[in-house]
Order: sequence, then structure tokens, then C-alpha cells
Amino acid sequence: MSVTAIEKDSARAVKKIMTSFASTIGNSKKEALCWGVKTSPEMQLEIATVLAKTVTEIGGDKIRGVMVLAQQAKMVGNRTPELKAIPKSHVVYIPNAESWRQDSLLQVILQSSQAGCKAMIGFSTPSKLSLGIYQFLVTKQITDGIVTDWAINMDMPICDIQ
Repeated sequence: MSVTAIEKDSARAVKKIMTSFASTIGNSKKEALCWGVKTSPEMQLEIATVLAKTVTEIGGDKIRGVMVLAQQAKMVGNRTPELKAIPKSHVVYIPNAESWRQDSLLQVILQSSQAGCKAMIGFSTPSKLSLGIYQFLVTKQITDGIVTDWAINMDMPICDIQ
């Protein structure tokens, strides 16, 4: 796990995270399919409230808006009807992603990408996310208002991941 302290204020932390993520859009070597924030459930909900304002401030042409899926998305086949009409260049934010059915979560992430959008998941218990999510995930962590880079150690045996 690598750690770089950035900010303590939650709104500033979200702005730093979104600025960092937005800077990778269009860079095929750095652009992730899914963004993530590892933090407490309370902070995940706070992120949902400040995300739209933050995206408006820093998004430019790369990010134009936010859609928050606070509840498990309804699936029809392997599609989410709520994402059917989402405009291109939006962020689909999913707080408490570990409470979702993981196959549905992965489908929402893929559908967001196919629609020209970015998925961003919030989670506090990484062990509840499926390994399939990890291969697409670039994550920041917020602890006590401090933003750090977060990564699972993929060198460790899968049975040791908790």
C-alpha cells in the first residue's frame, strides 16, 4: 500500500480525488475502467453530497455530471435501466458498493464504461468486493479526512485477502 497525505477537509479531499481521476481521462496508459474510494460509510454518503458540486468545478469537458446509485441497481438481463439514458461523460457513483451483489456491480461498471461514462465506487470493507472488481479498480483512500493512494497487494495469495 502506498501512502501520500493530501488534505484533511472532506470537500477538499473529494476535489483532490476527482481532479486526480479526471486528469487520467483520455490517457490510455493511466485511465482506469473504475475509480474507487476506500473510506467509512458515512464519508461515502458525504462524498455523494459534494460530488456534483466538485465535478461542476473541475470537470470541464471530461466530466459533465454525476449520477448517484445509492441502492442496489435493478438489473434487466445484464443491463441497468437507470443507466439507459445517462449522458456521455458522467460519473456513476456507487456508495457502499460492497453491499451490492458483485456480479450486478461489475455489470453496472461495464455498462457505465460502454455509455462513455466513468464508474466510481465507495467501499469500506475491501474483502467484500469480488476479485473481478479489483482488476479494473484504481482507488484513493480517505481516513480522518486525509487522502492517500490505496492498492491491494496482488503479490499476496488470494486466500490471505481479508
